[in-house]
Amino acid sequence: MKNNTFIFDINKITDFVFGNPNDRTSDVEITENYIYDSDKYKMIVQPDDEDLFLLTLSDGDTTETYTVSLINDALDQSGSNCFIENLNALDMGYHFVTNGNFQYEKDGKKYPEGEASIQQVTPKMTQVFAFGDSGLDLSASKTVQCMISALYELEDQEIYDIEYLAPLGIVDLQFIKNYVLVGKNNDWFTPVDIPWDKTNANSIKGYFLNVDDTSNAQGMGPFDKNVGLTGWQFYLACSTLYYTKIMNNKAAMSEFAPVFDITNGILNFTNPVYMLGKQDRVKLLNFRSPVNFLIFNQRHNVYYLNDNWTLQPQRNIVSEEQNRRMVNKIKKDCKRLLQRFKGRVNTVTTRQDVVTLLNYYFQSEIMTQIYKPNEYQIICDESNNPVEVITANKLGVTVRVRLENAIKYVDVLVDVFPLGIDFES
Repeated sequence: MKNNTFIFDINKITDFVFGNPNDRTSDVEITENYIYDSDKYKMIVQPDDEDLFLLTLSDGDTTETYTVSLINDALDQSGSNCFIENLNALDMGYHFVTNGNFQYEKDGKKYPEGEASIQQVTPKMTQVFAFGDSGLDLSASKTVQCMISALYELEDQEIYDIEYLAPLGIVDLQFIKNYVLVGKNNDWFTPVDIPWDKTNANSIKGYFLNVDDTSNAQGMGPFDKNVGLTGWQFYLACSTLYYTKIMNNKAAMSEFAPVFDITNGILNFTNPVYMLGKQDRVKLLNFRSPVNFLIFNQRHNVYYLNDNWTLQPQRNIVSEEQNRRMVNKIKKDCKRLLQRFKGRVNTVTTRQDVVTLLNYYFQSEIMTQIYKPNEYQIICDESNNPVEVITANKLGVTVRVRLENAIKYVDVLVDVFPLGIDFES
């Protein structure tokens, strides 16, 4: 895929090319905000007065003309600053950047870098440019194989710290298998939606037989036939509404609240594609890899998932999605924080610094949450850093976290006593 920054020398029509934003031979860059597979945009530059020129931009629907200059302090006829980068404040769908290092050369003469060179390339003739083709084939990008490749691109990138992946309504099993695998390998939580054409417990179970059993994945459904977001009806994934709830909980310092039932799990469903009866819902929860399904609470007029089990068959502390998500965050944060100790020497002071840093992390990031670990412990001392570890250029750190389960059942015992009998008797 090409860079969608377009770089050109506005004095030479033949120089309008895709290029490196650091190219010293170009004087201005235009980046359009959206990616297309054709030259959707049209630009006309026309000479005006001295360092000014007219810039006309069209996206096929609207056409606007502006008086601009490549010089920082240039003024238009009304005395207003008309530096081209000022257009960025208008939120037009384009972004303009001038090259302050531009150096103009003509007939063997090199002008000084910056404005002295930029002044030499103010348009002397009317020129027309078409741009917008990013090199991305939008049709090909919709194929399952392309989406799978995107998953592994995410796995290879090192810029962003990822904790959650969303399928955004994709239910193709070839994609889902890779999606869950990438999540499992990288500790990314990956909810999986029940396809909208699987409308009974047996067909749903048949689908999830092909999905990896892992605590980093969670089965949920159904889709919602939503019209509120776009104005027309489309299928909105249950996992999308689930993540909306997580982010709302996070804003209330409850990112790791269990997302099910009415307390922390109300989902903004409007028109589920179908609903299952209690017998089928229980059958899905008792499946080898539990699948959670939507319940409508008539008394409160709200929707929520009936449980929050992950797809892991065995029951342990990370069988519940909130604990799996918390463990993922702690693991990834600790690994990232401890990278700063590479290059230091494994001494008592270094190990004490590790403990201090991780204690600060837990106290400021984790224990401030409403839903938090019951207890944690950090060990980085002689016990896990013997001579063999130190001489192997390693630093041993142990982080222990005690997590709690969500209440799923409430037992109420009602004892009845006649008058004169003490409750404690």
